[in-house]
Amino acid sequence: MEKLRAPERFNLDAHDLADAWKKWKEELNLYIDLSVREAVRSTLQLTMAFNQEPQNRTLEMVLQAFDGYCNPKRNETVERYRFNMRNQNREETFDKYVTELKILATTCNYGALQESLIRDKIICGIQDSHLRERLLRVIDLDLPKCLQISRAAELSKERIKTLENPTFSDLEVHGVKHKQRNPNYQQQKQHTHKTKPSYAQTSSACKYCGRKHEFNKAKCPAFGKECKRRHPGHRVRAISEESDESNDYFEINTVTLTNVNSVKEKHSRHIYASMKIIGKNEKSKLTRFQLDRGATCNIITARTLKKLDINQLQKTSQILTMYNNTTIKPIGKCILKLVNPKNNDKFKAEFVVVKDGTLTPLLGSKAVQAMNLTNFGYALIRKHLNQQLKRSHYPLPTIDDLLPELSRAKVFSVVDAKNGFWHVELDEESSLLTTFNTPFGRYRWLRMPFGLSSAPEEYQRSIVDDILIYGEGDTEEKAIDDHDRKFRALMERCRERNLKLNKEKLKLKLKEVRFIGHLVTSEGLKPDPEKIRAVMDMPKPTDFSGIRRIIGFVTYLSKFLPKLSDICEPLRKLTLKDSEFCWIENHDKALEEIKRLVTAEPVLRYYDPKLQLTVQSDASQTGLGAAVMQEDRPVAYAIRALTDTETRYAQIEKELLLVIFGLEKFHSYTYGRTVNVISDHKPLESIMKKPLHAAPKRLQRMLLRLRKYDIILQYRPGKEMYLADTLSRAYLKETSDTSITTDETESINMIDELPISEERISELQEHTKNDLQMQELKEVIQEGWPINKWNVPSSASIYFDIRDKLTLQNGLLFKGERELLFLNL
Repeated sequence: MEKLRAPERFNLDAHDLADAWKKWKEELNLYIDLSVREAVRSTLQLTMAFNQEPQNRTLEMVLQAFDGYCNPKRNETVERYRFNMRNQNREETFDKYVTELKILATTCNYGALQESLIRDKIICGIQDSHLRERLLRVIDLDLPKCLQISRAAELSKERIKTLENPTFSDLEVHGVKHKQRNPNYQQQKQHTHKTKPSYAQTSSACKYCGRKHEFNKAKCPAFGKECKRRHPGHRVRAISEESDESNDYFEINTVTLTNVNSVKEKHSRHIYASMKIIGKNEKSKLTRFQLDRGATCNIITARTLKKLDINQLQKTSQILTMYNNTTIKPIGKCILKLVNPKNNDKFKAEFVVVKDGTLTPLLGSKAVQAMNLTNFGYALIRKHLNQQLKRSHYPLPTIDDLLPELSRAKVFSVVDAKNGFWHVELDEESSLLTTFNTPFGRYRWLRMPFGLSSAPEEYQRSIVDDILIYGEGDTEEKAIDDHDRKFRALMERCRERNLKLNKEKLKLKLKEVRFIGHLVTSEGLKPDPEKIRAVMDMPKPTDFSGIRRIIGFVTYLSKFLPKLSDICEPLRKLTLKDSEFCWIENHDKALEEIKRLVTAEPVLRYYDPKLQLTVQSDASQTGLGAAVMQEDRPVAYAIRALTDTETRYAQIEKELLLVIFGLEKFHSYTYGRTVNVISDHKPLESIMKKPLHAAPKRLQRMLLRLRKYDIILQYRPGKEMYLADTLSRAYLKETSDTSITTDETESINMIDELPISEERISELQEHTKNDLQMQELKEVIQEGWPINKWNVPSSASIYFDIRDKLTLQNGLLFKGERELLFLNL
C-alpha cells in the first residue's frame, strides 16, 4: 500500500465542475479507505487557511463545503427539458441511449413515475420506426419488457447486417456496372497496405497520372509517356471524367469464383423472366427482367424506354439503396404496361428509370407476387417427420351423402377457405416438432403448415372444404331467399371464428357448380365435363398405329361394356393384313359411339374415398396422358400436349413431369391420401429413392413438388397401360390447364449456373453436335432408356448405370447439376 498513488490536485476550472468533483471525491475516499488507518482517520485535519479553529476543521466539513460549491441547486425545469429532448442518435446503440436517459432522469425528481417516463421516452425517441410500432402494440408494456424487446430487435438487426455484408471471399455484386481497372491494380493495392507513403509534399492529385504521390515528376508513371489516343490533354480529361462519375459508379475488386474444368468466370444465381413491355402506339419490346423478391421497387433503363418511344418521365426524389449501402439517383419514374408472353396476363406497375449501364431491368417483390412469376413452396416439413406421423383417418363426405339434401336445391354457391391449414392451431408438443433452421435462428410453426401428411384429415375434422351453400324452395325466388339466409349465417359464423375465405375462388348464386368431382345443378347430378373432355375431344386416328391404340383402349374397357367390341368392329377391320387405310363416315360413327359409351356410367365410375386410388400415366414424345382408376375402372381422364420446351426434355424428365401432371390435375382426389402411381419408366423408381441433392436441378424442382403427396410408385410395362398410352398419343392440341406444370420448371437453365464463358459454351455445343457417339447418347436420353442394358447401343452402354442422372439442355449433356459430359475434346 506504500506505493498507492494519491489523487492529483483538484481542477476548479473543469468544464463540468460537478462531474469532475464527483470523480475526484470518489478517488479521494478510495485512497483514504485503502491507505489511512482507522485511528488516524477520525482525527485527520486539513492544513487549510480557514477561519475556524483547527479542531473544527474536519475532512467531512470541507468535503461538504465543496459539495455545496461544485453542485449548485439544479433547475428542475431545465433538467426535465434536457430529458425530454434527448433522442437516440443515428449511430448510437440502444443500451447507450437507455443509460443516458437513466442518468438524465436521476436529476428530474420524477419519483415513482421515473420508470414509466423512461419507457415513454424510449418509444418516442428511438430511431427504428418499426420497433416503435411493435412496442405500441404491446399491452401492459413496462420498462423491463420494453428493454427486452428493443435489445432483441437491435440484435436481430445486427445479425441481418452481418448476413447481408459477408466477407469479401463470398461477396457477389450484380447489376451494377464496374469501372475498368488497371490489371496490376490489385498488386498495387496490396503494396499500399504494406507501406503507405507520406503525402506531406502534395495536397492534390498528380496532373499526369491522377494519383497522389511524392511531388516529383520522376516518380510519376505517366510523365513523359505518349497518350494511347494520341491527343494532348486526354489523360487529364479522363481523370476529370472519372471524378465526375464517381457518384454514379462504384468499384469492387472481389467476385465469387467457381472452378469447372479449370475455367474461371463470374458466377450467377439469379432468376430471370422475359416480359413484353407495351409502349406508344402498342409498340412492344420483349425485355429480360431479373426477379428479386427482396427489392421494393421495379427498375427499367432509359435505353429500353427510348426504344418504346417513351420520353415523358415523372420527377422523383427517390434514392435507390443497394444491399451494400451504395446509392443511385434515378432520372425519373413512369407507369408501364407488362404482358406475360406465356399466358398473356397483363399488369401495370410503376418503374424507376435509371441511366444505362447502372442497373439491370428488375421486377421487385410486389410485381413478382402480383404476376405469379415464382412459386416458392413450403419445403420446411421434411420427409422424416411425415414418416413418423400416424395418419388420422377421418371419413370424408361423398356425393351420395349429399344427394338427398340437394333434391329441391335451385341456387348454389361455393366458398373456399384461404390458406385453410393455417386456421388450425398446433399444441405445444406438435409445434416443437415443426421447428426449422434459418440464417436468423430457429423457428417453429404455431399453426398447421402445408406439407404434413396428416394435415388434410385434421383439417377436414375441423371444417369440410369446399363449403357448398344451396337454396331450396318451390320457386326460384324462395330458393334465393333461402340461399341468402344461409349465406349470411355462414358469413357471421366465419367472422365469429375468424375464418378467412378466398375471394378469388368464390362462386356465388349459380345454377350449377362443380362439387366433389361432379356437376351439381338445379336439375340433378351430372358428370363433370372436364373429367370426360380428354376422351370426347380425342382426334380421329390418321394411321394404323393410332387405330391399334384405340382398339387396345376399347379392349381394356370391354369387360365393363360387352357391346363395345361390336361397335369397334369397323375399326378393327382396318387393322387386318393387307388392308388399306381409308377413313370413311362409318368409322366416324363408330368412334363417336365409343366415346359416348366409355364416358358414361358404369364405365366412368363415381369416385369413392374408401377405395384405393391409382393414377396411371404415360408420356409420348409430344403429349401426356393420365387416368384416375379405382378397382381397375376409370374415374377421370386427363391429357395435354407438351410445350415446345418440354418436347426437348430427356425421357426421365418427361415421365416425372407426367407424374406431377396426373397428381396435380386430380388434386382433389390425390391430396391427403396414399396414391399408387403406375409408370412404364423403370429409372423413376431409383430416382425417387435417392437423396434430393443427387438429382439434376430440374428433377429436384419436380421432386420437391411431389413432397406434398403420399405416393407409391410402381413400374408396369407400357403394353399393359392401354388407357394412359392411348391418351398420351391422342392428346388435345390445346391443353386445358397448362398452369398445372407452371413455367418455373421450364425456366431452369443449368448453363446459367456454370461459370463458363459464352465462347466456351458454343465450342462445347458444336463439339457435342459433331460427335457421333454423343449424338447416339442424346437420342437414347430423349427417347428413353431400354429396360435391359444389352438393348442399349454400345456407345451409350457405359452410361447405363448413371442413366437417371443424365439430362440434356441447350445441346449439352449434364450429369447431375454441374458436370458436363463431352468426349475426345
